[in-house]
Amino acid sequence: MRKKTPSLERKEYRITKEQLADKNSLVQSQGRKVELKKAIYRSSRSLVLLQCSIHLIPVGACIVLFTFSFMGLFIGFHLSGPVSIGDDIKLDLLQFIAKAHEILIVASLGIVVFNTIRHQLLFGGGVPLGLVGSGFSFSQLGFFL
Repeated sequence: MRKKTPSLERKEYRITKEQLADKNSLVQSQGRKVELKKAIYRSSRSLVLLQCSIHLIPVGACIVLFTFSFMGLFIGFHLSGPVSIGDDIKLDLLQFIAKAHEILIVASLGIVVFNTIRHQLLFGGGVPLGLVGSGFSFSQLGFFL
């Protein structure tokens, strides 16, 4: 003999406007805790400006470097600065700044990739599963092979 499985009933809970206005994610309704729906995204101009601020440093540095290049600015055979610091230390510092600039550019592009994937997942037709984490690995050459 088979045991009868209890039928699963779908119960609807009525939630009042006051409960919806409450900031808590769980509300008490008819003796049970009901979890409210959560917003997937928020649209706010201040939030958008804050998210775009990560792009300002790399773009600003690129504009300054392009301006120096187009003006024909030549630093010289010896780097300027304190005489007590040798040129090798100054070149190491310049190389460190260039690497930090490269990391900021890659981070900015990664944010653009993740925002595009998020937009396609929420509002578009979706993306293949392998592309969901592509914001982390797009800077490696093996990703494109």
